[in-house]
Amino acid sequence: FLLDDHSGASWRGEEWMRDTWEHIKHLPITQVVLPGSHNAATSELTGDVAQDHGGNTIRTLHGYLGKNIGDVFARGWSVTQPHCVKEQLGLGVRYLDLRVCVDSQLELPAALRTCHGYFG
Repeated sequence: FLLDDHSGASWRGEEWMRDTWEHIKHLPITQVVLPGSHNAATSELTGDVAQDHGGNTIRTLHGYLGKNIGDVFARGWSVTQPHCVKEQLGLGVRYLDLRVCVDSQLELPAALRTCHGYFG
């Protein structure tokens, strides 16, 4: 089922599953396309470099370019979503790709933080 200019249907983000239920209810999950979000929790990142692969790249950039200039490049790479997770769900996203890292500066469970080079 596709929503296009000829279907007469309109996109209502948070209601899309209800709006399309009659068309998708008989389909196996492998035949339903779920709108997803890559690195979903990266609309707001702290200045703290994460202990992940991206954080290692950022530390390398800091070494070559200095922290201030390195951060200019790294933030453009790290922030991949303009909307927070709640807003993404309201827009119809139903699959969230979340990267979770452990912040060694904090105690569990607060130490579990989203990350993509920087902590979220």
